[in-house]
Amino acid sequence: MARKNVTLEFDDDKFRLAMSKVPNLLEKSLRFGLEQIGDDFVETMQEVFTGRESGPFRGNATDDKLINRTGTLRRSLRGPIVTGTSADTLQLRVSIGDSLTAHYVRIQEEGGRIRPKRAKALTIPLPDNKTSAGRVRFTRARDVPGGFLLNTSNGKAFIVSEQDGEMKFWFMLADEVKIPARLGFRRRWRAKRADTYRIRVLNERVQKALEKAGLA
Repeated sequence: MARKNVTLEFDDDKFRLAMSKVPNLLEKSLRFGLEQIGDDFVETMQEVFTGRESGPFRGNATDDKLINRTGTLRRSLRGPIVTGTSADTLQLRVSIGDSLTAHYVRIQEEGGRIRPKRAKALTIPLPDNKTSAGRVRFTRARDVPGGFLLNTSNGKAFIVSEQDGEMKFWFMLADEVKIPARLGFRRRWRAKRADTYRIRVLNERVQKALEKAGLA
């Protein structure tokens, strides 16, 4: 995902005093504070992946939670990484998304509609096509042994097959799927209360450096 910078303002007088008197101590103290901020943000993002399946199709009915089916997107959460060599050049980086999730991390963040690119319809895996852990057994309709198209009276279409004398519903066909903006990475990062918290932590770290040096 594209980088979004956040600039924070804190007690300038105390910062300048610490920079002039104990720059190395200030750098270490602020680095610790930035790592704490990053750890707390990552923990907040982990809570996003606590959605639960519901309904007859075991879908996600929440607007702000993701179901952690394979864990790929959750594992792509990176940070905190603090770079810089002095107090005034330190930068904190936390990111989500990698080469494995590039095709869907953005739509989970921004929301949107998914439409088929080459096929006539999207194939949406149904409960019969999922293991107890939520993993999909068949990723393509043509891979279902003995699968065939079933059109129902209410206009819905399914890929089904008969297995051990029982009808299994593997996929539902759809022209498009609407995905809500559930991830909320940028929204949480830019939240006013997040800024307030970050400023408080960094001010405390400047104060700690001054107190340790006997300057406060």
